[in-house]
Amino acid sequence: MAPETFRLVQLIASCAFLVGDLYLLGLWIYAVVRTRLIFFWILALAGLCYLLLAIVNAVLVFGPEQVRNSLGSQFTTVYAVFLLCQPFNLVLAAIGHTVLVNWVIRAAAAGRGDL
Repeated sequence: MAPETFRLVQLIASCAFLVGDLYLLGLWIYAVVRTRLIFFWILALAGLCYLLLAIVNAVLVFGPEQVRNSLGSQFTTVYAVFLLCQPFNLVLAAIGHTVLVNWVIRAAAAGRGDL
């Protein structure tokens, strides 16, 4: 793949993550406001973290040299923290989704009388 094609793919993916994560954060906040259910709070927190990670990713994609130059020798450490935050946020989101699925299954079973 040509470097300019790869760069275009990076830019498109970065923008897609920003838009998608912003939408999901808005969705979870709307759900929190409407229901106050705990799993929506967890998902909203995870959504906020995903949006922050998407912003950092966009900064790294749109201005990689400026970021490297501004952070200097600390770039590797900051980048390592960025990478390590991603799986922890995935675990947080997985907990929220697990609680959501558990609640939906229980609610559906209670509605049918099989709980």
